[in-house]
Amino acid sequence: MATLNGTETTHFDTDGAPNSPVLSPSGLRAFRTFQTSTIGLAGRLRNSRVPFVQYERRSAPQEMAFEHLVGHEEVLAARPALSALAEASGQRDSVEDLSYFLEKPGLMRRTPHLVLMRDTSRQRGSSTPVGALLIHEFRPFGVPSRVFASNDRSGRGVLLGAPQQRLRFALRASDLLFRKGAKMVLLTVQSESSPSMSGWGRSVPGVRWAVRNRQQPSHLDLSDTYEGTLARLGQKTRANLRYYRRRAESELRCRFLPDLNIKAEDLADFNRDSSFPLPERVLRWRLAVQSKLRSPYLMGLQDGDGRWLSVIAGRRYGDSTEILWQLNRSGLQRHSIVTAMRSFHLEHEIARGTKRFYVEGGTNHSMQHSFESAAATDIIMIRNRLQEGMRGFAKRYVPPDNILADMLNDPTNEWHSS
Repeated sequence: MATLNGTETTHFDTDGAPNSPVLSPSGLRAFRTFQTSTIGLAGRLRNSRVPFVQYERRSAPQEMAFEHLVGHEEVLAARPALSALAEASGQRDSVEDLSYFLEKPGLMRRTPHLVLMRDTSRQRGSSTPVGALLIHEFRPFGVPSRVFASNDRSGRGVLLGAPQQRLRFALRASDLLFRKGAKMVLLTVQSESSPSMSGWGRSVPGVRWAVRNRQQPSHLDLSDTYEGTLARLGQKTRANLRYYRRRAESELRCRFLPDLNIKAEDLADFNRDSSFPLPERVLRWRLAVQSKLRSPYLMGLQDGDGRWLSVIAGRRYGDSTEILWQLNRSGLQRHSIVTAMRSFHLEHEIARGTKRFYVEGGTNHSMQHSFESAAATDIIMIRNRLQEGMRGFAKRYVPPDNILADMLNDPTNEWHSS
């Protein structure tokens, strides 16, 4: 669920490389000023700490019930219902390790919101929802902003439901949020087509929206053997994986540890010596969250003197493996430790019978060019009177590669009004 992610001062991708600065303290102050100046627009969200249920009658015979849950505990309590929905809609992997994505540090403090949708005319007697939207509200300094965004640029863990109904559910859930005071909603969902916005916004006039479709690298399909998988990669990537692994073995006398047990203080020392050190709070969270994953792993690469060269943390679910983060020792650019470690990691996971390889948040590594492509739809909806203010704020304080700034300032977007 990776959409507006990063740390206090630098945005990190999974390779450990910085992309661009995130909000500075002055940026947070500006956001708070913006939030305070518009707080009277729609009032505070009703029932912000308790479930909200609303029935919506349509020209029949359909009747939709919406349940709005706010906060980590409320969302996690709904996990059985989410698991049942994910199983029924062919999205079982989307709700694995839910707590990890709810707690993931980001651009600023966030609160998760879950909107569950039930078709009471067809599901009488059943508690299983037919749709679910997971979205996060920004809370700078702990203050509700009523600015919402999905926390996953891939869209994999944002929306649950039957494929042909997902976008319709997303729009209905967004409509509910706006009727409860939302100022802006930004969604990224996996979809092969643009949503029909016809009729949307009638109950919340004064809202503008734009829709964008894009293709993005999704995952690498793995062969039964390491060599078979390399054959699926580009010639240069294939050569680099072999070359830098041999170089690390011969020059650094490296040793691969697939089941790493490292003390927190040792990892903290290595973090300080890594190419892009993480803030301590992020490192502590990454270590703590490992115990909450269903099937986590930690792998390491040491040189002949016992120094850490690279550490990878990830998770397994179904027949898939996913790298969550990677640290690499600084000063070894000519050895491309990140590439050598990826070689060891891939070979190990393939030997386990893994069929799909993901990198949470995406990767800048050249192997991404061999990933399978997935369609994503970005939808941004914002109050008319706030569009220019949010656009200026994003341009000044939010990294340009962040999806929020990207969507607000994309000159190719066609904006429509309710």
